[in-house]
Amino acid sequence: MNDKIFAIVPVKRFETSKSRLKLFLTVESRIRLTELLLIDTVSTLNNSKSVDTVIIVSGDERAKLISTRMGAKFLKEDVDSGVDQAVTTGDDFSNKNGADATIIVPHDLPLLQPSQIDMISRLGESCDKCIGICPSLRHDGTNLLLRKPIDVIKTHYDDDSYTKHIEEALDAKASIFVLLSDNTMIDIDTKRDIEVLAKYESKTSAALNYVKQATTGSRIFI
Repeated sequence: MNDKIFAIVPVKRFETSKSRLKLFLTVESRIRLTELLLIDTVSTLNNSKSVDTVIIVSGDERAKLISTRMGAKFLKEDVDSGVDQAVTTGDDFSNKNGADATIIVPHDLPLLQPSQIDMISRLGESCDKCIGICPSLRHDGTNLLLRKPIDVIKTHYDDDSYTKHIEEALDAKASIFVLLSDNTMIDIDTKRDIEVLAKYESKTSAALNYVKQATTGSRIFI
């Protein structure tokens, strides 16, 4: 029997999202990029065969509108309290609604495909206590995190989260599955990320095409 898996997508208020790109993108451009990234992410999760429910946790009404339009569950935060608190909010909903596992999915993975979500979900099918994890390209962040059961480990998204999540899983004696793929390891957070993404094409990611157009001709690619 397949696990009931909920995907949790934490989203900051759009104005404060992608703040490390402020030297290259205006506030308006970063708001638009955040909107497109979230739409791409929800679309990818909706097209996954393994995700039962998509949860967006945010204090931004624009995220709520996207949730409503795309059939996701929206959980409102009164203030941005960080990813860990957003995950806790998503965990509470998932536990109350019978989820067997959750996948935490940042909204800034423009190359993410439904097949990667299904792959990490399948890794968890064979275990009762495990995590499936994909690091960021620099191996300092966590770009995908499946937890089964939901409370098998706490989350640590503030700093060096990949290492901390592995350590938590080892302490919990949970099985660990690591997924390494460009599509899941490359996010949009820094100048270097955009330089890396410039080499990729996507027919499905409006966000990737937008950020490439928005930075064309700037010094970011020099």
